[in-house]
Amino acid sequence: MEWIDKVELMCSLVLGAVLIVLLLHFTYSVTLDIRQTEWWERCRDALHEWKADTRWFFKRVTGQVGDDE
Repeated sequence: MEWIDKVELMCSLVLGAVLIVLLLHFTYSVTLDIRQTEWWERCRDALHEWKADTRWFFKRVTGQVGDDE
């Protein structure tokens, strides 16, 4: 193998490695965003449920519960 072939092979290997690293980084970033979104949605749902339970409790304690519930 001539030196130019070795340089071409090394450049191809380095470029391939860089592309693989970028692909893995992009995949990890998207996965992380999805996990954070799911976590945020669970927290938001739990907060809404807690607020609804708290409203019901205080209405019940203060006697404001009507027939509409």
